[in-house]
Amino acid sequence: MLTYQFCHLINFQVVRDFKRPDGMTESEIDAAGDGDVLVILDLHADESLYEAGVAREIVNRIQKLRKKAALEPTDIVEVYFNSLDEDKSLSERVLNSQDSYIADAIGSHLLPSAVKPSHAVIICEESFHGISGMSFVISLTRPTLMFNLDAIHRLNAGNSKFAQGLETYLLSRDHTNLKSEFQLGNGKVCLRSVSLLA
Repeated sequence: MLTYQFCHLINFQVVRDFKRPDGMTESEIDAAGDGDVLVILDLHADESLYEAGVAREIVNRIQKLRKKAALEPTDIVEVYFNSLDEDKSLSERVLNSQDSYIADAIGSHLLPSAVKPSHAVIICEESFHGISGMSFVISLTRPTLMFNLDAIHRLNAGNSKFAQGLETYLLSRDHTNLKSEFQLGNGKVCLRSVSLLA
């Protein structure tokens, strides 16, 4: 006896669709798809990505300023940052969170202009406005010695004439050689005598 079976093929198509969660708007979450693939985007601002973008803008301005000053990549400079904004919280937050990225990119830490010594030799300086909502000044200076005047005065029993002579002597020295001497002496340099002019 012969039996016949009839099979019906049924086609199913799975269509992926997105229903926005209650209480969320298009500016917070969105999706797009072609029926087979669905991509859902969280549109909330990511502060860390924003700060990284601002840091890249700052590094870009520093590199352009180095080029404008005709500096070679091996030329060592100190880089100072001065916020021109009334509310400095954005620049402080970016510089704190992105310090290591900026230091790696420019070869040194970005210093606040408040610590720039008055005797610093400025190579190039420029103001920037409207960069990621910030305005600031970047200053490139030659490497500069900074003194802890309180420690120098304590070391010399408050003799301000000696402290001034020591500062003048150290400023007159070649900084590269002086740095090498400090490194060889584990942060100390022995001075035989410093002449004090009357």
